[in-house]
Amino acid sequence: MRSKALFLPVILAMCILLAGCGRKTVYDAKADPNEQLSAAVQKVRDEGTKKFVLMQIGGDWCPWCMRLEQLIEEDAELQAALNDKFERVHIYYGKDKKNTDFLRRFGSPQDHGVPVLVVLNVEDGTWRIHGTGIFEDGDGYDRDSLLAFFRTYGMSDDGGEAESVVQADAVVEAEEWAGEQ
Repeated sequence: MRSKALFLPVILAMCILLAGCGRKTVYDAKADPNEQLSAAVQKVRDEGTKKFVLMQIGGDWCPWCMRLEQLIEEDAELQAALNDKFERVHIYYGKDKKNTDFLRRFGSPQDHGVPVLVVLNVEDGTWRIHGTGIFEDGDGYDRDSLLAFFRTYGMSDDGGEAESVVQADAVVEAEEWAGEQ
């Protein structure tokens, strides 16, 4: 009987560990945010599109970050609207790696909580911070509000529900981001 009592907790622990091992990493704590941003900016320029770069700041440790990611990944219409206007990059923020110097260049958006979105206009170097609280609904996010944000971003003078608008010193040069580290 005693061996059965020890066996059950061991099996339970193994199941929990194995379930976590199969989970996809969304926010890579080891990634260099300067390189991530440079690649996204360069991709927009290479494609010759008028897309914005959407930096989604958070971490896999954050339940709200993962809820937002899950909603977007499981909804084809949200994905299409996002991909039509944005080149998205996930920038890690957590206790173990804060990326403070990088984020400070964008007004320390993590101070608004995570997840937080920073939208960069590659053409003129402006960026805006968008807290995700405006999309929250109960224990998740309001799909229709998020869809409207993705579809209409950049169509009006104010660009949506921006919390901050800042003019960068110059148009963002992909090479500069990696060199400013």
